[in-house]
Amino acid sequence: YLGTALAAAGLGPLRRASGLASLPDGSAAALHAWVPQRATWPGAQLDLWIQWGTGQWPAQLTAFVHLRHNGVTVAQADGLPRLWPPAAAWHNDWRPLAVPPDSPLTGEWTVALGLYDAQNGQRVPISGDQTELVVTLPPLVAAPFPDQACALIPATCDSR
Repeated sequence: YLGTALAAAGLGPLRRASGLASLPDGSAAALHAWVPQRATWPGAQLDLWIQWGTGQWPAQLTAFVHLRHNGVTVAQADGLPRLWPPAAAWHNDWRPLAVPPDSPLTGEWTVALGLYDAQNGQRVPISGDQTELVVTLPPLVAAPFPDQACALIPATCDSR
């Protein structure tokens, strides 16, 4: 299970969202998404981990992942799952999203994800009449000031 592995790797605490996608062939696919509950700022990278429970990936479908500020898409990472091979019936996926450097700290930040038909753009229903799974993000914070001591004396770096 990807969520357990992420927590064990020290990436927690995590925000999680789950849904069930109705595929065009009548089957269903479970969808789980995790975002770390850590400070993110304008210009930083936001990591999103996804598990698509589809067994064989549906050939006509493409995944979409959109970073939104107050409902407006400001960054996206569409395409097939990026971590292969699938683990049993699961396709593990990682999507780095760049928070635009001029992003405001105020407002609601979310990640919306789902599946769509690459031929006609039609989205697949998720958990009823919705067409996307939404993860609400913690508020953005001001970018930290660089630690000048770290540049001069590497042994003082917080990242060590």
